[in-house]
Amino acid sequence: QPQQQPQQPQPATASVRKPISELRAIAHGAGYNTRGMERQDLERIAAYVQSGSFNPNPSAAPAATSAGTENVKHSMQQEAAMREAEQRAAAEKRDKEMAKEQEDAARRQKEVEERLAVERMRRERDAAEKKRVEEQMAAAEEQRRRQQEFEQQAAEIKRKQEEDRQRKMAELQAAERVRQQQVQQQQAQAAAERQKREEEEMRRRQQQAQQQYQQQQQQAQQRTGIPSPPSSGNYPQGNFQQQPQWGHPQQQQQQ
Repeated sequence: QPQQQPQQPQPATASVRKPISELRAIAHGAGYNTRGMERQDLERIAAYVQSGSFNPNPSAAPAATSAGTENVKHSMQQEAAMREAEQRAAAEKRDKEMAKEQEDAARRQKEVEERLAVERMRRERDAAEKKRVEEQMAAAEEQRRRQQEFEQQAAEIKRKQEEDRQRKMAELQAAERVRQQQVQQQQAQAAAERQKREEEEMRRRQQQAQQQYQQQQQQAQQRTGIPSPPSSGNYPQGNFQQQPQWGHPQQQQQQ
């Protein structure tokens, strides 16, 4: 005679649903391993345990009841194992998908970081190039400014030198004019002194000539007894030989 299959217990209705912790306690009390079971499995076991067909003492139960219970338990464990395998597969799939997503995210993050690094390097290179160009322009401007200052200083030095040269030349010309004036004054003074000496010498000679002439006249008067002639001061100077000799016998005879 075939072994009688136990009737599948009906799960509890939604109106009398128990907490999952209570369902697990009921299953554990009946000797079930609830690892990997879901609520519907726990509710089925609880309904079966609470039904009149469940025998908590398997040794006193008939053989048919024990076999049916084992079959139910075995089928439930198989279902639980299948669900557990499915859950593991789903978890592995999720893990792989998450790993792939993480890998993709890391790859995208790496690409973003590489692009940012390239962009940062480009900006740094552009900034360095801009700074180098600005420094070159600043150096060129500084060189131009220094060259301009040097040229201005050279022009100022040249202007001062020209002013000094012109001033010295003017001083030399003024000194030359003064020297020439002094020379001219000295020459004029020397000429005046020479003329004065000449005039004095001429007056001295005239005086000597007059004195000699008067002496001659006096001597002639003394020899002849002729009165003295008019004053010889009106006679022209420098030509005493042509003057008439007063009291000279030969001149009187010629007259």
